Amino acid sequence: MTDTVTVTPKNDSLALALAAAKRGLYNEYIDLVPLDDDGKEIVKGLPAKLLDLPRTEESIRLLMAAYPTAPVGIRGRRGVGGIFVIDIDQPGVIERIEKETGQPFPKTYMTQTRPQTKPWKIHAYFEGTEDSVSLVEKQRYCGEYDLKCCGGAGHVAAEGCWRPSGGGIFEQITGNGLPFIKLPYYLLKFLDSDSRRLMAEKVARDNAVKKEISVLNDTGEKRTTLIPVGDRRRHLRSIAGTLYNALMPRDRILKEIRLQCQSDCEDGMEWSKTPEGREALRKIAFDKTLKRRPRRVREFKPEKPVEKRMVIEATPSVIERARQLEVIRGFASRVTSAHAYAAVGLDKSKRGDQGRLRDLMRDGGFAPTPDGRSWERLMAISPMETNHTIVTLRRSP
Repeated sequence: MTDTVTVTPKNDSLALALAAAKRGLYNEYIDLVPLDDDGKEIVKGLPAKLLDLPRTEESIRLLMAAYPTAPVGIRGRRGVGGIFVIDIDQPGVIERIEKETGQPFPKTYMTQTRPQTKPWKIHAYFEGTEDSVSLVEKQRYCGEYDLKCCGGAGHVAAEGCWRPSGGGIFEQITGNGLPFIKLPYYLLKFLDSDSRRLMAEKVARDNAVKKEISVLNDTGEKRTTLIPVGDRRRHLRSIAGTLYNALMPRDRILKEIRLQCQSDCEDGMEWSKTPEGREALRKIAFDKTLKRRPRRVREFKPEKPVEKRMVIEATPSVIERARQLEVIRGFASRVTSAHAYAAVGLDKSKRGDQGRLRDLMRDGGFAPTPDGRSWERLMAISPMETNHTIVTLRRSP
């Protein structure tokens, strides 16, 4: 029976890496790298020069000496003689492949990443071929399974690593002891067409979710389409990046993505309350790799003397927009969308008025909140200026 423990175990990274190298998982297309405690990402701050060392046992010892208890990742990239990994996330995938191809699944090296709690979670290893290199040019994330290590660099956790499985329980990755074989052509052709279909369906579901979120923002109705478990991390990390770029503090980002997880994701409510879920959400919110796009700071200069005031003949629409901007500049630091529509005299049911309010609020120094129901002030805007000369509008005769 596979070992499970309830105390945080320590990995022997050197032994794990040497065992992987002995299986042939270490060559010009395959690296062995230390992973974080979850076994999901490469450790932060890993010097790139350590990945350019000659493929020798001494290089492995040098690299793992710096991370003696870390899980070990097998990091592969596209190439003949590299690896092609099918990362299975849902039950029944192997049975469906056998049924639709009419052939038994190849006997190759496979590992189970959650052998006790989710035995269907499998990494099936194959050797990359000329056909796979030409047909699959990048990694594919399909929902039921992913195709990894077959494009740019991707990684999977090695056999023997301990990984958290929720509830304070850790499971050890197990393998079947077989050598990995070259990827059969019939399986490659099936995976190519099937993964394209699954990705197209996934895009359609994502678009449906976005459309439903838009309806939710206006009606307040409960969502029915949820983010699958396999896409949960990418979904929440995308939200965290958007909020971080909007200058939101980290602690508030954590609260927001927890709420998003509970309302948008399958099993989100239960998972977010587990120790594993709380720790995962915290890592996403406080991820140091989140970046902010550079912002152009608008510099406002003092008003010019009165004698340089300018009078412009303006149409009624221009005068009305100036009036609306003055109303918006008088708003508090946070205002609901419903109040904003009423204050400036626009109809939120009209698409044209929706765009006008958006432009007005942004010109007035406001940005939408993540839920889309309110606006928050980002900066104070001085009176309308043109080339630093105050403009007075007068209705055309």
